Amino acid sequence: MKIKCIKLMAAHWGSIFEVDKWYEIKFTESAKLTIITDYDKYMSSLKGVTELIPELASNKIGNIPHELIERQNNVLMEASKFLLKINVDRHVVIGDDKSHQNFLVNRKELLDKYNSDKFNTTVHFFDEYFETINKVREDKINKII
Repeated sequence: MKIKCIKLMAAHWGSIFEVDKWYEIKFTESAKLTIITDYDKYMSSLKGVTELIPELASNKIGNIPHELIERQNNVLMEASKFLLKINVDRHVVIGDDKSHQNFLVNRKELLDKYNSDKFNTTVHFFDEYFETINKVREDKINKII
């Protein structure tokens, strides 16, 4: 399917997608990602990990006290309560730099189903970067009418 870029995507080496340029969805696939179900509580629980860093850093590798490792594991377990593995559909589009970029198909569905669109990794949503050829065609017809 042909798609039109509506938002620049660039990296330090140059542009990946340019505005008003046409691209092609190479394929759509299902991917397993981890969604954050309660972002504020998740971030708050991760603060506990950062509080342990000075203690962890002050010990030599192999000499970290068992109770410190146990505290770290408990904090990470608390944070994991706000993570959920889900399957999502994503479009794969090849950029100008020949990289394969992934775009999640449906933000609204995530918000409706999980009340969240936050992930523990970087994600891009299709409708923020592209319009389908059908949408572009519909907009042009509506301007004429």
